[in-house]
Amino acid sequence: ILVDYTRDIDLELNGNDTPIRGDIGYLWVNISTESTLDEYYMVTFSLPSGWGLICDSTVVDSNGISVESELVASIARQDSLLCELINDGDSGQGAVGVNISDSTGVVVANNELNYEFVVSEQESASLNILLIGGVISISGILVIVSAVLLMRRKHEDNYDDDSNQSMSGPPISGPPISTVNQSPTSTVSQNDSNPQGNPMGISPPIPDTGLPPGWTLEQWQYYGQQYLAMNTRQ
Repeated sequence: ILVDYTRDIDLELNGNDTPIRGDIGYLWVNISTESTLDEYYMVTFSLPSGWGLICDSTVVDSNGISVESELVASIARQDSLLCELINDGDSGQGAVGVNISDSTGVVVANNELNYEFVVSEQESASLNILLIGGVISISGILVIVSAVLLMRRKHEDNYDDDSNQSMSGPPISGPPISTVNQSPTSTVSQNDSNPQGNPMGISPPIPDTGLPPGWTLEQWQYYGQQYLAMNTRQ
């Protein structure tokens, strides 16, 4: 029996050549396959503590990511994964390891790539300045908002005071002006119960006959002039 079977798998990794200034790098995973059959791979990664990986817009966990290498026109084909390496930890240096297993779970290829993340003193100072500037800006906004609210509160208080003052004044209901023409008996009775003349300097002056029947001194101060004008016309 003659079996014509070929299988050769190669793994190549590419990444940032220079130290990464920031916390995001990239990783190219290139799988070269020469096989007379369809191949199904499971690609797993080992990362330093605090580092994360996103491959083809998918967050990669400990289970890895699957790759299908199908035989189409040639036994030689190549599959690639573009990954973003994110450093969220305290470690600035580390190696990213990549293992490729076939459908039976056997590791057929592995490789690793070293990375270095650095943050310059200038960038650190810039970040601190931005942070301080942000805090100052927020504080300024809070002060302005507080001032506006305080001014508005004072304006409302002044408005309430003005409203209260405008409401104070003569009694809402006027005096019984319709009782101007009273009988002599009522006039005499009112005259007996009120002081003669204008000893208190009240304006308008109280008539010699005293306050009209049913009137109070406060009503006379506000409506007395109207009473006198009506009496004059009559």
